[in-house]
Parts: sequence; structure tokens; C-alpha cells
Amino acid sequence: MENQDFLSEFGNEDVIAFGSVLHKTGKFKNVVKNTFVDRNWVPIKFNTNLGVSSEKWLEEGVSCEILRLGDKFWQKGKIKIRVSVEFCPDEPEITESPLDDIRQAIAEH
Repeated sequence: MENQDFLSEFGNEDVIAFGSVLHKTGKFKNVVKNTFVDRNWVPIKFNTNLGVSSEKWLEEGVSCEILRLGDKFWQKGKIKIRVSVEFCPDEPEITESPLDDIRQAIAEH
């Protein structure tokens, strides 16, 4: 995975709340990294012990609140996991044909 940066706007000591379940964002980032980045595959069930289906994480997102270190108020929002799939074509191989010299000679005359 090329871009492994996620939730970069939050420090590891900020707190994320899913209802009454609290985690430091650093711990949550590690769970996501261990699940999706280090294993190089997307599991059928992303398990965070929150009782939330994988589909909800991937489609509509999961409601949460984040309290940044030093802030006075919680910021409400959703965390959504996005998976990127792309096609990267191989560079075409350039091979010389035995006819290239003949073609070039014809083109010059």
C-alpha cells in the first residue's frame, strides 16, 4: 500500500469515542494498520469489538466523537474506511525488430 497515512490530522493522544467506548486515536490507527496495511488484504469482517458490521465501516461510516488534546469540546463526525483499487499497467517492452533498419531505410528514401 503506497499511501498509509490516515487520520493524520489527529495526534496519537487524542481520544476517539464510539458511544461509551473510548480509545486513543493512536490505538485505533494501529488496529486499522494491522488489519488493512500489514496484512495486505481486506478481511471479510473488520472487528473492533464495537458490534459494527464491516459494511457500515465501508459504506456509511461509523458515528463517533473525537476530543483533541487541549480542546474543550468533542467534535462529532463519522469514520469511514475507504479501500482503493486501481489498475497499474506494466510499461510496454520496447524490443528491436530485425525489420526496423529496413523500415528506416525505406522511410528515408
